[in-house]
Amino acid sequence: MKLSIRSSILVTLLLFTILIVSIVYITIRRTATLKDTNQEVMYSEDIRYQLQQLLLAVLDNETGARGYVITSNESFLEPLYASERTLKSYSSQLEHRIQNPAIKSIFIDSLKPLLSKRIVFSRLMIKTTMLHNSDAARDLVASGVGKRYTDSIRLLGIKINALQNTFLQQKRSNNEQALRQMNVFLFSMLFIIFCLFAVIFRWIVLYFKKQKQTEEELEEKVQKKTKEVLEGEVRFRKMIEQISDGFFTLDINWRFTYINANAAQLFDQSVIGKNIWECFPETSGGEIHTAFQQAMNTQKEVFYEGYSSYFKRWIEISIYPASDGLVIYFRDITEKRLAEIEAQRSREQYKTLIERISDAFIAVDHEFRYTFLNKQAEELIHKPADELIGKTVWEIFPDAVGSDTFRAFEKAMKEQVYVTNTDHYPALDLWQENHIYPSSDGLSVFIRNITKLKKNEIAARNSEEIRRIIMNSSLDAIICVDNSNNIIFWNNQAESLFGWSFDEIKAKPFHETIIPTGYRKFAEKGILHFLHSRNAESLDRIIETTVVNRDGKEFPVEFFALKVLTDNNSFTCAYIRDISKRKELQQQLIRQQKKTASEITATAIDAQEKERNAIGQELHDNINQLLAGTKLLLQMIQKNPEKHTQYLTMCVDAINQVMNENRRIAHEMVTPFLSQETLVDLIYKIANSMLAFVGIDVEVELNNFNEDGLNEKQKLTLYRIAQEQCTNIIKYANASKVIFSLASNEESIRLTIRDDGDGMTTKAAKEGIGLKNIASRLSVYNGTMDIITSPGNGFMLSVELQTEDMYQGV
Repeated sequence: MKLSIRSSILVTLLLFTILIVSIVYITIRRTATLKDTNQEVMYSEDIRYQLQQLLLAVLDNETGARGYVITSNESFLEPLYASERTLKSYSSQLEHRIQNPAIKSIFIDSLKPLLSKRIVFSRLMIKTTMLHNSDAARDLVASGVGKRYTDSIRLLGIKINALQNTFLQQKRSNNEQALRQMNVFLFSMLFIIFCLFAVIFRWIVLYFKKQKQTEEELEEKVQKKTKEVLEGEVRFRKMIEQISDGFFTLDINWRFTYINANAAQLFDQSVIGKNIWECFPETSGGEIHTAFQQAMNTQKEVFYEGYSSYFKRWIEISIYPASDGLVIYFRDITEKRLAEIEAQRSREQYKTLIERISDAFIAVDHEFRYTFLNKQAEELIHKPADELIGKTVWEIFPDAVGSDTFRAFEKAMKEQVYVTNTDHYPALDLWQENHIYPSSDGLSVFIRNITKLKKNEIAARNSEEIRRIIMNSSLDAIICVDNSNNIIFWNNQAESLFGWSFDEIKAKPFHETIIPTGYRKFAEKGILHFLHSRNAESLDRIIETTVVNRDGKEFPVEFFALKVLTDNNSFTCAYIRDISKRKELQQQLIRQQKKTASEITATAIDAQEKERNAIGQELHDNINQLLAGTKLLLQMIQKNPEKHTQYLTMCVDAINQVMNENRRIAHEMVTPFLSQETLVDLIYKIANSMLAFVGIDVEVELNNFNEDGLNEKQKLTLYRIAQEQCTNIIKYANASKVIFSLASNEESIRLTIRDDGDGMTTKAAKEGIGLKNIASRLSVYNGTMDIITSPGNGFMLSVELQTEDMYQGV
């Protein structure tokens, strides 16, 4: 029986040991879990803080970019670039801190790309301002893309924060459930022990009545000890549940009894058991010492926030009294306070920048009361800021109620959207361009004075009316189209020429109106290419084309197009002139030219025939006769060489005469080397070879003559004209003297040939074949010919050719 009781006691003790070991083990496991939870709490705090800084950096980035676009002041760029570095830093830290896969996926897949887009968009705004102008960059701002990026980042930050809080709450819920399970387990184990004790007690009562009192005392001690364990567990659980940052505990003698991992960053583990004021004598008597004393003396919770000169940090401390001392929770808030200081500094800098911008700036609260005005706003309103602060806009300007500006303010405030408008305030004779930005405090309004610009626009509209009157008075048809090829202007001459009124033709495509049906597709393609070409400001020439009127009649016109650029847009005007009558005259001229050309060709052929006859006659009458005589002499010498030796000299003279005659004819017919001889040289050669040969005196006059403007073909033309006229003089003039005169100016060269021969009537001169040949040669180069003659008074021929440069211009 004793062995059985002893075994029961041993079993009970073994179970009790198992229970204690289980309690210790579970406690250690729960403590580790709590530490993990605390770590998650700290990470959550860090994530919330870093998300807040991230959103502030995004706002700084947007503010910097907008400030630079609005003011073109490069001082906005530094906070913008600083915000980019901040965004990259906190983005990297958050990616490292976030542990939950779902939250991390949202951050990497959604938030990071938006941050990159926000940075790229701000860069684009700056680049646009630098490379183009502020107006182009303001168009980017007005597009709202940057604000959508900022709003999306803010919403994702809120979503991540909410998910992190949910994740943390779930952790805490799991931890509390585990604690409840541990309590159930402990109470179950205690219940089992109590049952075992009851069985043992019963056995002791049955078998050891004398030891009843001892057993009861033992039971009482066990119950007391169990109660103390349970109370310790409750206190420990409460303390653990309150942990969110670093903490440590002090006993009533100010000795360290416990420090957690966060506290170990400030205190070494060796401080356990030491007096806090002895370890840190510099803090004794300070604000922290006072707060600790207050908590210890009053046994009430004390909260302290301040800067520790010893630790060189801003600290937030919560001090809780306990029965055996103090429990202290602390948090390092240095970064938070520095961020607040930096935010305050940024607000002051923003205020300074607002004062420096050229536009007027006002800020109003939710009741439209002035909260801030810069100096430009004071000058624009003609009132000092002190007089306006605290008053509503509509109190100062009651006549503006119901205006476009009033409605714009109401819309921006009610819908919390950016609004811009242009309005005229008659009381100040002020045209204003308002840019209204909603914020959590009310509205921020940038006001630009555009009075001068608007007055110029009004003047321009008046000028446009004058231009319209002038264009309607034009003798040409004027048609203007927009960049989509739709007609926007059609003057009175266009109505008369084509038959449509402007109301009938307005907004119709140009190519579907006056272009013939067969050419419309081609015309549409060409017109659109011209309209959208950035380099072409006008057609490089006047085009002759065919158009059609309302009745379907096609007729020729001259067409010229010109792009017109204004401040806001551009359009193109076509100038069209009816050339039907001119075309009829041109056809008549072409027919006359063809007829004249035929006559000239016939004359040239006739001249060629006569020239061949003349050459044949020269060969027959002179050269052939000389050769025939020489042949007879040579035959006589051949029959009797000794007797007729004297005839050899006569044969040689005859052959020389033939050679000279042949040379003369060749000079008249062969084209000279024009590239090597001047016109003056050629005139002298003609004079010597043709006139001097027949005994006519020759004189050459040069009057400021310069032949540099002549090309070789023109030089040959003048040479042939001189040759032709010399031939006429030899044949018909019976002259004794001929004078060649050469003169030139910047535009033309004149050749005059005068003789003192018999002369003739002017009519007879014009009918001569030689002069017709001369006229034909001149017509090739648009040359002119003058004749002065009469019977008995000689003959003067004067021809004029335009120089090469002038001719090309024509």
